[in-house]
Amino acid sequence: MSTNLPEALPIPHLPHRPQWRALWEAAWRMALETPGEPEEESSLFHAAFLPFWRRYAQGALGEHPLAPLDRFYAAKGGDGLVPGRLDPSGNPVAEASPTERGAKSALNSFRPPILSWVEWDYLETTGDDSRIEKVFPILAGNMNAYYKRRTLPDGAVWATPAETAMEDLPRPDMERCIDTTAQAALDCEFLAMMALHRDLLPAAGKFSVRYLELKELINLTFWDKILGAYTDSDGDGDSLGILHLGSYWTVLANLGTPLRTVEMINHLSDLSQFRRKGGLPCLAPSVKGYKPWGDGWAGGVSPAMTYMVARALDRVGDSALAHEIALAHIEQVGRVYRETGAFWDRYAPDFHAPARGAAKVTPGWTALGPVAMVVEYLLGIRLNVPAGEIIWRLFLDEDHGIDNLRFGDGWVSLRVAFHKGTWSVEAESTVALELILMGPASTRILELDGKTPVSLDFRG
Repeated sequence: MSTNLPEALPIPHLPHRPQWRALWEAAWRMALETPGEPEEESSLFHAAFLPFWRRYAQGALGEHPLAPLDRFYAAKGGDGLVPGRLDPSGNPVAEASPTERGAKSALNSFRPPILSWVEWDYLETTGDDSRIEKVFPILAGNMNAYYKRRTLPDGAVWATPAETAMEDLPRPDMERCIDTTAQAALDCEFLAMMALHRDLLPAAGKFSVRYLELKELINLTFWDKILGAYTDSDGDGDSLGILHLGSYWTVLANLGTPLRTVEMINHLSDLSQFRRKGGLPCLAPSVKGYKPWGDGWAGGVSPAMTYMVARALDRVGDSALAHEIALAHIEQVGRVYRETGAFWDRYAPDFHAPARGAAKVTPGWTALGPVAMVVEYLLGIRLNVPAGEIIWRLFLDEDHGIDNLRFGDGWVSLRVAFHKGTWSVEAESTVALELILMGPASTRILELDGKTPVSLDFRG
């Protein structure tokens, strides 16, 4: 690791991919040089994705990985709603118009109901459940107020295009929004898990029922048989026929039937749809209005949405495709960084370049690629501290690994050397845990006692 980076950080072992290691170091160097407090307006959607890479700081950033969310929690309104945007002083940004059904509301009214997913993920990857008691009432109150304001009579969550994360997609007639409806289901699922964790059984039952109701609704009324995807619909309930990455919140929330989930995944591998050389565009190229240079969200490759899709694929068991998507995204981010010396908030889908009109970031959610995706989808390492296990998917047929990775109250070092179809694994931990090795054809479980290093030759 470079001498000007803190010793607290994990150290990726990538002897055959020095460009990935350099990108990792560049992202951390930039993050450490950037003040923790925002200097301009900040959005809740952006803040929600920061903890996924900030958790790997392991104390080096000087503030809690979820501090960006705490600033929004502190500004919640009297009705329990968490604001969609904050000014640099931490005050909610006034909305341009009322959030009534059919109103042309401003983007700052967008409050993505995904925060329980973020908080629960932090618990799983760190083992720290100290936040749950504090944030559960905030998130439950936010969801109840959001659900009350935003649901149509059938339970779908309405929104105008300006109120979604992808405000300039060509869907002007949208009212029944697949993004926000699936996000609401996701939030209910993880709120139920939080309630169970706190032994709040009535609340767990309420949110579980709401999740199941939304799942049934989405499968009954949001599926476009011709397109083979979950889509937005107009006020009459007719599909807009527009394929965009927002539909993949349904996969992350595990809302689809097995066959429909396969159809959704197939679009990601289709060269005429999302499989572009610059990464996953937010709008499919088959849709009128697609911009090959990634102008706005109508074609732009978003690090946040790319990470969401990878997590969605991981959840439904297609980690191999998640690895391919992450690899393409990191190669794009790295190539553009080497050419421009900067990280960008969006990238062009059909060119190795920043998206047209993209902004430089320092590093913002773009660090999801150089940090989180490197650990989780290139090195293939996923932590579940409450379960006492690490899943290590051996995607790379080469030497790789990571040192100084925190696991709960301890530390782990994982190294593998690859030679002629065999991975020679060396694992060391200061705490007891199960290491689950997953190769393309087989799985092996190693028990680490927290004292003795373990070596194994594995043909997976």
